[in-house]
Amino acid sequence: MESHPVLEKVMNAQLEEDILHRAQAHDEDAINTLLESYAPVVFSYFRHMGLETRVAEDLAQDTFRAVWKALPGFQGNSSLKTWILSIGRRIAFHHFRREKKKVSLVQLPESSEYSGHLFEGEQLDPEQAFLQAERQYTLEMMLETLPRDEREVVVLHGLEELSQREVAALMGRSVGWVNKIWKRACVNIKKKLLKVYPTSTPAEILTDGLFGWRPQKTLIAGM
Repeated sequence: MESHPVLEKVMNAQLEEDILHRAQAHDEDAINTLLESYAPVVFSYFRHMGLETRVAEDLAQDTFRAVWKALPGFQGNSSLKTWILSIGRRIAFHHFRREKKKVSLVQLPESSEYSGHLFEGEQLDPEQAFLQAERQYTLEMMLETLPRDEREVVVLHGLEELSQREVAALMGRSVGWVNKIWKRACVNIKKKLLKVYPTSTPAEILTDGLFGWRPQKTLIAGM
């Protein structure tokens, strides 16, 4: 029997709330569960904002040290994911100000998500893996050419799939502003994709794995 999507969502929310309460009470298993669930999200945010792998790893550790310190005071006024990303965002911008330099071009990560896997459970042959990595690198650099506001909205809304309302709260902007930046970013990405891949539609290219094996439904819909 297939599970009902709404019921499954409610059950997942209840499970997360239970884990959160146990983590706030310093339950080690619950803390590890939250770390396993959200550390990849924070790391991905840092990488797609242009930080090198080593720096992203260090800042992710800093983020979760801050998360554990502040966790007892979390009151659920936003989703846990949004709250954690807001802490990561502050740490990232503190890093940018401290370094006082422009974000470097994204380099192809050494992680397994670029080592021959397009979608979970699907293995590519070496030639396909090379072509996938080549396209991945090209499109990552294309994302890097977007203005920072556009890039961050794409990362948060198009990749991490936060709602526009959540992105607005995270960035301290209005929902209307986020929607405007999102539409502008989608237009810019579409133009860039068509210049590089004139024989494919943007949706086809994105479905082929713009940011690893995970299909980004929100970003694809924006095309």
